[in-house]
Amino acid sequence: MTKSILIGDGSQVFRRTTRGFIDCHTQFGVCGEAIDGLDAVDKARKLWPDLIILDAAMPRLNGLQAARAIRRISSVPIILFTLYAEAVRAQDVLSVGIDAVVPKGNLSLLGKQINLLLSNVQQKKLFAGRRPEYLSSRPTSDVDVLNRTVSAGARR
Repeated sequence: MTKSILIGDGSQVFRRTTRGFIDCHTQFGVCGEAIDGLDAVDKARKLWPDLIILDAAMPRLNGLQAARAIRRISSVPIILFTLYAEAVRAQDVLSVGIDAVVPKGNLSLLGKQINLLLSNVQQKKLFAGRRPEYLSSRPTSDVDVLNRTVSAGARR
């Protein structure tokens, strides 16, 4: 059975682009699209996807608020896919249980994170002991949580 992905983004262009990328470059399927944060929470409850991709700046509930609500009902991996990856604070990402932060300009990294999170190999250790590729040359704020270093792109 193919693992399924829910895409939550306020922009129809980004939803279509993300869906097209997933369809062409991964072995997984898209089970649904959400137009805002409340819709994402509702569809997560109804569709039970294996992974959720959320935009940080959605209407009604932003990506962090939607992730917090989804965490109340599911432990599904969540990727925050955002134009503002550098503005996302590590503490905010950790506090709501987001598994990865990927800048929207980097579909290749999105594909890698999808494959990693859905491969069931050390699912919650995405950033263990290293920075995500897109942060490797930029100063970041690292937070050590339960002996894992998580980088989320916040500047010092």
